[in-house]
Amino acid sequence: MISTISIVAMLAVTGCMVESKPTQVNFAPPEKVCELPAELQEVSGLTDNKGETVACVHDESGTIYFYDLGGCSVQRKVEFSGPGDFEGLTRVGDDFYALRSDGMLFEIRMGSGGKPTVREIPTKVPAGDNEGLAYDERMNCLLIAPKAKYEDTAFGKSFRAVYAYDLKTGKMVDKPVLEVNMEAAQVFLSKKEGVELPRKKKSNQVNFQFDISSITVHPQKDLYYILINSAHLVLVTDRQGNTIDALPLDEKQFPQPEGITFLDNGKLVISTEGVKGNSVMGLFNL
Repeated sequence: MISTISIVAMLAVTGCMVESKPTQVNFAPPEKVCELPAELQEVSGLTDNKGETVACVHDESGTIYFYDLGGCSVQRKVEFSGPGDFEGLTRVGDDFYALRSDGMLFEIRMGSGGKPTVREIPTKVPAGDNEGLAYDERMNCLLIAPKAKYEDTAFGKSFRAVYAYDLKTGKMVDKPVLEVNMEAAQVFLSKKEGVELPRKKKSNQVNFQFDISSITVHPQKDLYYILINSAHLVLVTDRQGNTIDALPLDEKQFPQPEGITFLDNGKLVISTEGVKGNSVMGLFNL
């Protein structure tokens, strides 16, 4: 018979293996929901700032909105460009980067006078519909996640890819830094309690589109959180693209989720465009 002491000893030795695939078992409702003003009806890109303040962009407007989750109010605005299809936003230190859907990056350096210095960076991502942007501190790069449309159609049917812009070299990384197998992800989701995948009305067959709308990196765990608006869920993967977990969202509360980010305290923030009502921003305590 194996003693209790032996079992504890074995767990201590293999602790890294036991904790190698952390999961979020219960995805509770948001602890707070802020209703956004009309000017943020089509809120898209979202990133952390300081404390419980986040920064976001409105689709088709080259303006950064600094939003206080504590008081549910816009603190200030910074215009960095004219109109454009802006989908992503992330922060690197005191600087911000915005992503236009055609893959153009906007480096936004905040000046003391209130007017930012802006530099446009063409990325030539092999996709024409880019939505997700996040800073990966470990790799010192910007993650760029296309929604679904790749130039290589065969690749697009089987995988979803995330590309990277290296901040040290100022160049795009040659190959995708993350590839998620769509079939494997669907199998995982079909078995995940609490997740209901979209189905076709006539045949009732699963209709999992895997349309990425945003991506972020957990500040403590080495995991990617990918927001899939068509399925109303957050897909959690490791750096090898293996699906680790899935966090379902309330479709009525988050009808078109577009932005996701973590605060320094580990709390998750998700924003959604307004469909039949106003857009909202939810704060989750995982």
